[in-house]
Order: sequence, then structure tokens, then C-alpha cells
Amino acid sequence: MMTRLLKFGKRPEPKTCRALILAPTRELATQIAQNIEAYAEGTPIRSFRVVGGASINTQTERLSRGVDVLIATPGRLIDLLERQAIDLRQTTYLVLDEADQMLDIGFIHALRRIARHLHKDRQTLLFSATMPKLMEELADSYLTDPVRVAVNPPGKAAEKIEQGVHFVNQGDKATLLAEYLSKHRDELAIVFGRTKYGCEKLSTLLEKWGYAVAAIHGNESREPAGTGAGLLPQGRNQGAGRDRCRRPWSGHPRSRACL
Repeated sequence: MMTRLLKFGKRPEPKTCRALILAPTRELATQIAQNIEAYAEGTPIRSFRVVGGASINTQTERLSRGVDVLIATPGRLIDLLERQAIDLRQTTYLVLDEADQMLDIGFIHALRRIARHLHKDRQTLLFSATMPKLMEELADSYLTDPVRVAVNPPGKAAEKIEQGVHFVNQGDKATLLAEYLSKHRDELAIVFGRTKYGCEKLSTLLEKWGYAVAAIHGNESREPAGTGAGLLPQGRNQGAGRDRCRRPWSGHPRSRACL
């Protein structure tokens, strides 16, 4: 996509974008924007990120000059569309990143509203970790004669991952986990919990038992959450987390994940 944008050879018109990337959260939109800037370094391609929580007037002013790549969250993009601050009729590329998560947090209606503003003559790329029925309906709304690319067939685990299941009582989970971790003291581990409270409780318990632990979940402010995640590569042995660990985790060669 970035290579094809270079072929336009001229700046985009005011209030337009040539490529639109939609992301479900501000954090993911920021990450994408940083990557786009890195990819476009040394080229005339200009990108801009619009998310909630930032000044909409500043965003409107920036969009008035037009951008090559617009990275947005659905809610803020709709706000800008209602203000007529952006015109999507000249958008030739649409990317939906983590589309399944957008459905999980109720963005389906927002996505359908945005689709009505887009020109039909475009290329659309939809990225999703899963393909539930609602996702297929979303694909039908956005895509024409799509090509489906699957990294792994449904239900197939990565070949380099060894999996195991332990059937234990609820009250024995923490003890079993501690026993398992004690056998792999020189390795890193990440533990996924169902609730924020459960992650905090487990983190406190493991720390009491002498393990270096960092808990990561949605109730933390951005800074502590980032700090917690950053502790793992620096030598801490375990991390307990939930929602913020939904992105693909780049594990250490000697690392383990417990669910």
C-alpha cells in the first residue's frame, strides 16, 4: 500500500485521505501511526492519527490540508465526518485492524456508518484474529470478491508451541502454577487471567511466595501499565495480565504462557 501511494506523485486534496486505517483503541492507533511514520521515512507520504481525548479542532485544522494515510478510531472519525472535516470519497485503501475486537466493543454500527461514506472503487484489507459469524457479515459489507488468507488453519496450534492441560480444583490453581514456575526458574512466563481482580490477587500471591511479578490490566493508568509490561524483558520472571495482552506477544525463546 505504501509503495502504491508513492505513485500518486502529488499531494492529496484538502480534507481527503488516500488510505484509511481503522483501529479499535487509541493505543493501537498510536502504535500503527508510529509504524507508518517509520515506513514512510524519507518519502513524501504524510500520515496523521485522530483519536478521542485529543483536540478535535486541532485535528480538523490538520485534515484541512489533506493526508496520505489517516489512522483513526471509529468514534472520532464519525465526529469528524459529521463536522465535514474529512471526505472519504477519494480514499482508495481501507484497512480494518483487529476487526474482531471492534465487534467485541460494539463498533459494528459505527463501521457501517463509515462504510456509507467510502467510494466503492477501493481496496479493503480486513485483519482479524478470529472469524465469527458477525465478522463474516462485516466482511460482506466491506469486501467484494475477497481473498481470504489464514496464517494457521482454524484450531491448529503453532508447531513450535508445546501445549498441556491440567484439570484441578479452583482453589488449587495458584499452588499448581507456583509448582510449575519453580521447575522453570530460569525462564520467563506470562499468565492470563479472566478478571482484573484475579490478576491482582494472583500477582500479590506470587510476589508473597518470592516471585518477581508485574500485573497488567485495564484499570491501570497508561504509565504503570507500560512499566509493568516493560519489566518482563528486564529480568522479571512472571507477569499476570488480561485485556492488554490481547495483542500478539513476542515471547523470549525460553518463555511460557499460562491461561
